[in-house]
Amino acid sequence: MTVFAIYGTFGSTQDGHAAMRGSELLERMRTAPAYRLYRVDDPWPALVSETDGVAIEVELYECTEEHLARLAEREPPGWNREPLLLEDGREVESFVGDESLVARDVDVSEHGSWTAHVAHRGR
Repeated sequence: MTVFAIYGTFGSTQDGHAAMRGSELLERMRTAPAYRLYRVDDPWPALVSETDGVAIEVELYECTEEHLARLAEREPPGWNREPLLLEDGREVESFVGDESLVARDVDVSEHGSWTAHVAHRGR
């Protein structure tokens, strides 16, 4: 099992990250203030590392590698699995977007824990 961070607070009916059946929610946490969250390709929120970033709410799940592979298949191109720094100094796995994704859509970091819902609703 791998501890994996899903950014934003997701509803059970959302596509993509909300397909969390087979995993266990461990806790809600925040990232270190080093990321921004962008709405990319409409429903997909992309967390991108940035020097002027903010802390983003995440949910930590215990996931199997098979489940993470299924999530990765649903991510659009430009998302990579890599460590994510939490406010308490822990590093956990997450999907973090390429910097190139920033040019494709809108920064929704200012919406706090609602970023994923804003991203899912579209414009």
